[in-house]
Amino acid sequence: MKLFISYACWLFISVTVLSCKNNKKNTSATTNKTDDGAVAQEELIDPLVIESKDGVLRYKLTAKPDEISVGGKTFVSNIYNGSYAAPVLVVQQGDSIDLEFDNQIDKAFNIDGPQDSNLHYHGMGVTPKEPGDNPYVHIRSKKNDSTQMHYEMPVGIYHKSNIYNYQFWVPKNHPQGTHWYHPHPHGKSEQQQLSGMSGLLIVDGLIRDHYTEYNDVR
Repeated sequence: MKLFISYACWLFISVTVLSCKNNKKNTSATTNKTDDGAVAQEELIDPLVIESKDGVLRYKLTAKPDEISVGGKTFVSNIYNGSYAAPVLVVQQGDSIDLEFDNQIDKAFNIDGPQDSNLHYHGMGVTPKEPGDNPYVHIRSKKNDSTQMHYEMPVGIYHKSNIYNYQFWVPKNHPQGTHWYHPHPHGKSEQQQLSGMSGLLIVDGLIRDHYTEYNDVR
């Protein structure tokens, strides 16, 4: 399981950038040149893994600006829970997800100020009805008051609170494997994802149930 998460996480991140590290908490492998031109390899640390317990995954994700380093450059960007490598969420078939989302997006790299946001559970076959995976939900930033929300889309459900509780059930026959979560407010998805807001969502059991020869690998 750990090997699978590690491989999936860093394969996922490498699609976005060749190397990255969080300056405050989690770090990833980064290659830097020393003064004499030699290449130094920094330690690879797995992102935080949050697993369901007793059939429920309960967690809180906060989107807000924080300092990160990517490719040797340090800057401020909007990320989840202070880490460029966002927490990995792990559930089992038949579990329920109870996820609190706190939008504190503000001016930083690639984003010029507070923005509405939400969460989309990409690849998951779950209900699109609230409080499930509804990409038309807009959750305002805490940095905006309710009169400053951007009603840009003709269709949308706009919430005045900056906190939203996602609650939905993962079907018992849901495909196992690696999925991902990311913001999906129409018109702002690209900006927010490129800022570093995305993470893995794993329906566990693919290796355990189908590739048993790897069950003891750590």
